[in-house]
Amino acid sequence: MPSQDPFYIIRQEIQDSLNELDTAVDRASENPQRFNLTPEELSSRRRWIGNTRRQLDGMRDTLRTATAPAPTMSAAESKAVAANDTFVTSQYSQQQAMLKRQDEDLEDIEQAVIRIGRQGREISNELSEQAAMLDELDAEVDTTSSRLKAAQKKMSEIIRKSSSNTQLVLIVALIIILVLLSVFAFM
Repeated sequence: MPSQDPFYIIRQEIQDSLNELDTAVDRASENPQRFNLTPEELSSRRRWIGNTRRQLDGMRDTLRTATAPAPTMSAAESKAVAANDTFVTSQYSQQQAMLKRQDEDLEDIEQAVIRIGRQGREISNELSEQAAMLDELDAEVDTTSSRLKAAQKKMSEIIRKSSSNTQLVLIVALIIILVLLSVFAFM
């Protein structure tokens, strides 16, 4: 049964990993600046995914061809097959060697997809952390902005209330003294 064949199981795992990788590349392409990705890098990653899918399909087709049942033959065809038994035996051993190489290639592809998937998850986690930090910074900026507006409003009210230039000069002098004291205190 194909669903229990190790090739089909590994192929499905690789296809799932390729789908995850494809999704990660799509997400990265929505905002490539966040990931420091160029359009060429995104295109390269998409080409790699496409090539890997084609290789996987090619291996599947090769296995199907190698394991397809032989059609029923006439007597003349049976004689031709009997004459080529030696050739078929050597081809079988070559195909087994090729299947072994393909299995190794599939394992390499699977490991590469797993590594890239892990990197995608790490990037996602880092982006989440940075988004939280940006939210905190935004809240602090809003608070500081509100305080600054309140201070400006109070200063405007004080200036409005001061009717003589003497009070204004006194306020400016006190502010200068306050700034100088602050500078000397924190040096």
